[in-house]
Amino acid sequence: FTDSNRNLRESKEIMGSVIESQTKSLKEYAIRRLLDTQSSAPVSQEALKECGISFLSERFAVLIVSVDDEMKEKGEEIVSESLGDEMIQITPFPSIHGLSYIISFIEEICVSGKAESILESRIRELLVNYPWIKRAASSDISIGLESVGRDYLEAINVLEYEIELSSRDYLWPIPSGEREKN
Repeated sequence: FTDSNRNLRESKEIMGSVIESQTKSLKEYAIRRLLDTQSSAPVSQEALKECGISFLSERFAVLIVSVDDEMKEKGEEIVSESLGDEMIQITPFPSIHGLSYIISFIEEICVSGKAESILESRIRELLVNYPWIKRAASSDISIGLESVGRDYLEAINVLEYEIELSSRDYLWPIPSGEREKN
């Protein structure tokens, strides 16, 4: 009886880890499809929800944070906790460019025009408080799931520009004076 209980418990643990691994793989696949600007069939909200991914609204940006190698694991947690709250949702995803996040905003802060300044101040605070963060780059805020792939490319371009400048300053994709005119 004891052996069968132990076997049952071990089987349950194995199945749990298999399900967890498959769920993670499904989420990563859905996000890769979301980021793919070449895809002829964009991923839908329903497909994302089936994979356990939902967003606060249709307002998005992508953030890439470059960190010291030894801080990657801990850094993802710190960045997520520092940026996310009831107004801003942070969805991490794997990327060769650094710690990467799809950021979703509640509609109200976007309509009021506060989303960019809130995000910018939080990112600048991260750069000040955590010297192991080398740089942070984000896309502008856009509307619609189909824009997330372009947002990712935009954040990569901003990151490459920061690297070219050897800058640790947080830069938006377009100068703020230009951003206010749009």
